Amino acid sequence: MNDNRFSWLESYEEMIEWADSLHQLPETLWLEPIAEGKWSIAEIISHFYSWDRFIFEERLLKLSSQNFISANPQETNEKAAKFARSGVSREELLSIFIDSRKQICTYIKSLPQEILQTSFQVGNSQYTIPEYIEVAMVKHDHLHRKQLEDFLEKKQVYIY
Repeated sequence: MNDNRFSWLESYEEMIEWADSLHQLPETLWLEPIAEGKWSIAEIISHFYSWDRFIFEERLLKLSSQNFISANPQETNEKAAKFARSGVSREELLSIFIDSRKQICTYIKSLPQEILQTSFQVGNSQYTIPEYIEVAMVKHDHLHRKQLEDFLEKKQVYIY
């Protein structure tokens, strides 16, 4: 049964099932750029994984101290793309992303309500955890997921 206290987390969690469906992709599409000058599916999944690790390690685990480091999007994205092209298998990359996303969701659900509603600052913006997940992460997920799904539709590949 779903816990209504975490309805805001559902879209974030849905990426787990969606990512799991990518095991069905033809191997030939895994490293193909989704458009000229764009990332491949592997690079997008690695990008999700890299940002999940950052969010967990540099935001969620530091909520009590709020000793956050600034994100370096260009560096994080470059490392993610490089990792995707490093020879990591599709199965391993999907597995570590799915495990990471599950870890974050489990951790968030373990937090007391007062922590979930405590405001914290990232850059010039104030967030609670639900706001941060919805505003920053879910929108980010949906942007890249749509790009990937549009690419697969053009290739006439339907996996979901």
